[in-house]
Amino acid sequence: VTVEENNTLLQDFVGDTYEILAKFYPEEGTQKVGFKVRTGETEETLIVYDLLTQSLSIDRSRSGVIISSKFAEVTSQNVTENADGTVDLHIYVDKASVEVFAKDYTAAGAAQIFPSPLSVGAAVLVEGAAAKADITIYPLDSIWTDKAEVTEPIVLNPTIEEAKAEEEEKVEVV
Repeated sequence: VTVEENNTLLQDFVGDTYEILAKFYPEEGTQKVGFKVRTGETEETLIVYDLLTQSLSIDRSRSGVIISSKFAEVTSQNVTENADGTVDLHIYVDKASVEVFAKDYTAAGAAQIFPSPLSVGAAVLVEGAAAKADITIYPLDSIWTDKAEVTEPIVLNPTIEEAKAEEEEKVEVV
């Protein structure tokens, strides 16, 4: 497909666990390519390859719950495009993280995210001139098939007495 800045390519996409395989063919004037993942009303995680600075970044400053100021920082690394000028991105997205591989798996990045369960959209990002792209998205099944429903409050920091009492309950009398 040809992807322009204001594209609606993934406007109907819904998912919180998926894999993206993409190869971008930037045109002269294309400045950035990438994806917005786990998007919602006010949330998004940006995965961006900047052709001008030859850097790959993950921006989770609007990824949902920001647990520290470090979370709001953009992480990046220098990565040159492929010898033919293309940019490969292989991305794994799940409920609480994104992993990105580029340059024939020689560059990688990962980030923990805490988006709203309602942030299940995605978008293709292109800045500057349009870029052609081959994009395939595969849904992934969750490995958490035995989740228990929480029916009582969970004690996150139990006192010593509470921890001992819980251990005593677990001891089976023979």
